[in-house]
Amino acid sequence: MNFSHYLPATPKRIKRLRKICKGKIIAIMTPGASLYGLQERIEELKDYDILYASLNKNVIYEKYILSNINRNIKILMNSANPDFRIQEIMDFLERDDDNVFISERRNYIEKSGDNLLKLYNNYDEKLLFFTSINTWNERPNAEYPLHFLAQNSLSILILVALIAIPEAIVLFGADGGGDTKETSKLYWMNDSMEVHPDGLLPWQSLKRDIAWFNYYTTDIIERVRNLFETGDVPILNCSEKSLIDVFPKLSYDETIKYIKEYYDGTFGSNDSKQHSE
Repeated sequence: MNFSHYLPATPKRIKRLRKICKGKIIAIMTPGASLYGLQERIEELKDYDILYASLNKNVIYEKYILSNINRNIKILMNSANPDFRIQEIMDFLERDDDNVFISERRNYIEKSGDNLLKLYNNYDEKLLFFTSINTWNERPNAEYPLHFLAQNSLSILILVALIAIPEAIVLFGADGGGDTKETSKLYWMNDSMEVHPDGLLPWQSLKRDIAWFNYYTTDIIERVRNLFETGDVPILNCSEKSLIDVFPKLSYDETIKYIKEYYDGTFGSNDSKQHSE
């Protein structure tokens, strides 16, 4: 594959990501209202070496959820507005952790890219950058293996998580609006309730993004599976009423049972197999 379009030594960066994720389940945290369930039940997962990932921010998830089990976000993605959160990003990278920051170059515009230079100069080995594209054109492929359709950030984080070849990927808070249009009920702790730049209300923006997600994601995932030889890594959504239709939807009871069975070495019951397919 041709990685010359991205950061230098990108294959080495992917190798490091895979080493960090080897043998682990990646839990991606997003701010849908169903994340309250994880907040309530996180202590049930305290004994398991789960790798937690998040979009755009990490502090709020760590403060209100992961601090209860003494864990941190290890994979953080912010590509849409990195200048806005540059100090949080640098604080994240400053940690003495095996962590990874995922982003893309073109969105660093503050002071002609000074923030991007700070990342290069201080945290280079922890960076993994992709390129987003605005039209469907048969990518990713061998010539452009990290060119992903810019439908929404969650879809891209899932693809990068898949390239890491974990044991499974579990989504928390990925509701896509669920069954409500009430803004106050869309988000965990009222996070991400701002009006979209194009004037859409939060539920309208979600509805549009999820329509794109459901239409394109399955095909792009299959491209990534074949291109990076990831095998059949299960992708599960712990949100029974989610409008995301391309992954199995599990309850919290089912999800926690799945995770415990994997880490306890008892995975393989008919029920677990059914949910991973």
